[in-house]
Amino acid sequence: MKKYIAVITVLLVMVSCKPTTDFQTYYEDHKSQAEFSIGVSGTIARMFIPKEEKESLGPLLKKSGKFRIMVFGENDASANKSFTRFVKGHDYEQLIRVSDKKDRVDIYFQEDKAQIIRELIVRIKTEDEFVILACKTKLTSNDLETLGASLDISMN
Repeated sequence: MKKYIAVITVLLVMVSCKPTTDFQTYYEDHKSQAEFSIGVSGTIARMFIPKEEKESLGPLLKKSGKFRIMVFGENDASANKSFTRFVKGHDYEQLIRVSDKKDRVDIYFQEDKAQIIRELIVRIKTEDEFVILACKTKLTSNDLETLGASLDISMN
């Protein structure tokens, strides 16, 4: 009987200590501040992406898990500053930053020890609002190169 109780206790501890992603903690802490927030599994998200987009986003979609979207209003500078502190404090690297007057797009990623990108976060900041899109992934640097080559990006 003691063995069964010990096994059940260990299983309960393992289930309750489920590892969370770093962004999940930010999401939980700030979703009440957001005007809109939603978490969607990768399978459901892929159903709403047009076929043409699926072809160009191939590696990202195949190796992506849960998507989370948060939309903050213009008067939420505290959430924006908190996000900036969050990415700096949790070892995210900035992949790209694009600015145009008052609009800005930042893309951050977090790698594990095997150099697999586990989280990809896009922050889109405009004069009116800012949006955060986070995605759990299993991308490699080769997948990013393939993705970058398949996208038609012009610098006009």
